[in-house]
Amino acid sequence: LVNYRAASNNSEVLSNHGRGFAIDLNPYENPYVNADGTLDGPDGSAEYLDRSKAAEEIHMLRDGVIAVTAFKNHGFSWGGNWSGDKDYQHFDYEAK
Repeated sequence: LVNYRAASNNSEVLSNHGRGFAIDLNPYENPYVNADGTLDGPDGSAEYLDRSKAAEEIHMLRDGVIAVTAFKNHGFSWGGNWSGDKDYQHFDYEAK
């Protein structure tokens, strides 16, 4: 199954999701957070903006949890490590 969609910064290019090089895990509890701290995620996920409780909540992705470590070990970058906006659900592989 292919998720055909254009890249967010260029409507002429197929996104990494559409090419099979990106995946989002649990967007409700790992939302996209804009650099100004506002939520850009599913309705009801605002309670997960505070990432300080991620250490106690195994479903909230953070550095050191098995999912993040496994994806990074296989060459994926994690949106939780982005500067500015944070896309905690997002893992992306840059094909060479």
